[in-house]
Amino acid sequence: PQWRRPVMHLIENVLATPLPSTPTPFALNRLRPHDCVKEMPFGFPLRPVRAEQLCKAFSRHRPLRFEENLDQWLNKLDFTISGGYLRGFIDLVFRHQGRYFLLDWKSNHLGDSDTDYHPERIRAVMAEEYYFLQYHLYVLALNQFLRLRLPGYTYERDFGGVYYLFIRGMQPQSDLGGGIFFDRPEHGLVEALERRLVRSGHRSVETM
Repeated sequence: PQWRRPVMHLIENVLATPLPSTPTPFALNRLRPHDCVKEMPFGFPLRPVRAEQLCKAFSRHRPLRFEENLDQWLNKLDFTISGGYLRGFIDLVFRHQGRYFLLDWKSNHLGDSDTDYHPERIRAVMAEEYYFLQYHLYVLALNQFLRLRLPGYTYERDFGGVYYLFIRGMQPQSDLGGGIFFDRPEHGLVEALERRLVRSGHRSVETM
């Protein structure tokens, strides 16, 4: 019970903080329940892949948000996947102004000051913790799902982007943009990842 008030205050801050969007920012408390899917499960078949193959896809279609230090993080990857199935859950998928977005909640404690959640610090954490790799996999899964389920779907028109929200740093009245990371990966990179990762000849994605 003693945590009820601070937890509710934190939730209210998160829901009321404006998120960057085109043409105008919006807050999560404006979303309609029927436009949201919470904890959306996904799965798709994997082809055999090595870390260096994945790195090549990122290197050829460099994410602008991480361009200056991308190689530093990619060069640390070392794995071989023989195949199988990639399964996971996306915290929130929602529709806003006719476009589809995905969102991931992060409760990382980065410090006690608003400046600890400044956009530059958030971007550094996104790289250090390999969250940039995580959300590209989420985008890959959602793109395939929408392509299968939404008639006439195109990535450029219908996919809005990715939000990673570091909830401890979000303040409705702050002009620092604290706690918020947003990106909309280049379509060419999403297609390159699909070619590298998704086994052909199977249904591309399923919900469980």
